[in-house]
Amino acid sequence: MARPAAVAAMLAAAAVAALLAALAAWAGSSGFAAAAGSGLLAYSMALSVATATVSATLAIVAAVPVGYALSRRMVPASSLVEALLLTPFAMPPVAMGVALLVLLVGPASWLNRVLDLVFTPRGLVAAQLAVTFPMAIRVVRGAFDAVPPKLEAVARSLGCSWWCSFTRVALPLAARGLSAAWLLSFLRSLGEFGASAVLAGVKRDTATLPIAIYLELSGGESHAAAALATLSALVAAVGAAGLLMLEKRSGETTP
Repeated sequence: MARPAAVAAMLAAAAVAALLAALAAWAGSSGFAAAAGSGLLAYSMALSVATATVSATLAIVAAVPVGYALSRRMVPASSLVEALLLTPFAMPPVAMGVALLVLLVGPASWLNRVLDLVFTPRGLVAAQLAVTFPMAIRVVRGAFDAVPPKLEAVARSLGCSWWCSFTRVALPLAARGLSAAWLLSFLRSLGEFGASAVLAGVKRDTATLPIAIYLELSGGESHAAAALATLSALVAAVGAAGLLMLEKRSGETTP
């Protein structure tokens, strides 16, 4: 079984490599020149990194208390609550974008008047956050699940308060998992298209990498679109390598 499994893994890797090579070959130097000349290359990359950084950070900040509460069963009917929180993860991103748009132009229109989220670059952060938050909750909960509750109980028995045991025991021990959750949220935000297109719009001032690819492709610039797609693949590869490094370091420090 070992040899067929290894062959299957190598074939899968070769297929991905061939796909990326074909993408880069189609882009060529002319594709990168066209994307750079249109101004979308630098702008979309900068906007993507900026919005993904903000949305991933907000997702983790919000997911830490939620994931901890779910891990320690602090919430009544925690399974039902968790299922509800994970529902957006299973929704098509376009449907999530429609839900956000309806909310912000209807019942929560006051929030849009304050934050100006609809059809603006700020809406990109809101859309990315809505899509990545459920995934962040799941990963953060797993990180806290790996921390034995008895360690916190021992700390409290020695006079440590709940906040003390959380910040000095649970949080440091879950740090690697939280870092992985942030990186996954960042990568997911970088690739987000559906909800962002609906809430922020498909236009140049809201053109993250996925939206810029769509704009170039819809304008008949397939080589420029392939160049932007190649760039997004390179960013994803760096992120995937970082995630594997985190997992490897976590495995090395696990007793």
